[in-house]
Amino acid sequence: MKRKVGRPRKEERNRPTQKLRTMLWARELKSVVIDDADMHRPQGEKVENEIQDKFGVSISATQFFYWWKGAQDPSITTVKQLENNGFKRDFLYAEKSIFCCEGRHFSVLDAWADTKNQKAGSTSIEDIHTILFRLDTEWSPCHGRLGVLERYQFGSDDLFSDCFGLDRSDGALKEHYSRMGWNKQGLYPGPKIDDRFYRYYDPYNLSSLLVWLISVSPIYVDFGGKEFERLALDLATATLCFLLIRNTLSGDMMFYRSSGLAQLIVALTELFFSPDISDETLIDILTYEKTDWPVRSSEDNSEVVMIKVVTSLRSFYHDWLERCGYSLKEIRALL
Repeated sequence: MKRKVGRPRKEERNRPTQKLRTMLWARELKSVVIDDADMHRPQGEKVENEIQDKFGVSISATQFFYWWKGAQDPSITTVKQLENNGFKRDFLYAEKSIFCCEGRHFSVLDAWADTKNQKAGSTSIEDIHTILFRLDTEWSPCHGRLGVLERYQFGSDDLFSDCFGLDRSDGALKEHYSRMGWNKQGLYPGPKIDDRFYRYYDPYNLSSLLVWLISVSPIYVDFGGKEFERLALDLATATLCFLLIRNTLSGDMMFYRSSGLAQLIVALTELFFSPDISDETLIDILTYEKTDWPVRSSEDNSEVVMIKVVTSLRSFYHDWLERCGYSLKEIRALL
């Protein structure tokens, strides 16, 4: 009997999201080796040649087809070879891949699947709290700024470069902010936020995380691309974390004693995971405890801006699922 190519180890394939992880990994690999790649089909022969040319790693078109479909996982050896050549995606095999937004989201979906199969225990809840603390760390304001994935183009307040004698290279900026206490792994210091944003962030209460991510979303919506996608994924992840805690612990938690927060959790769950979105759900989010959301627009009022934001959050999350080769229906089956 012919051995399957790239057969995974049993303990790794037992994760409910391993198929999804592999499909995303294959698509990101293709996008790295082929500019403007057609993401609707695998094109295994073309990918095979490009991976050999770019990374010096030999695979077959058949192997890539299986990865693309999520039917089989790449071997550890192949993954390591690609990592050594610069293509590293922790979410594929890392057991605790909470340092990237995709890994966090997959981990929460795994926890939900375990709960559905009546396997949830103290370990799952511990993982959920670890993810929430990680989200809080990455999204908390640091020296009046928020973290971004790429170098932010500063204006007149260019990090006091004259005072500190800095050049404007990425390395100098990261070293400067490291000295000032900037410790958010893998993130650059980003846009400076106004004082009026701070009333939505409570460093002593993790339940403020949902409201905080919504409040800063108007800043990120204009970035688009990876920055806003990270926000959408992390907000969807945080929503599922709080919902899972509530379901597992029967809602007897301090941060669920606010009826407004409970309403927001339900509304965000529908926003991301329902096939259709109602006007009432948008209103639930926009009028959370009659919040006057801070925005940075001199042309539009806050309601117009926030409608754009919440619809963009839903759109970016669903676009990410489509890019993974998955559907909302398949995700909902895990929940």
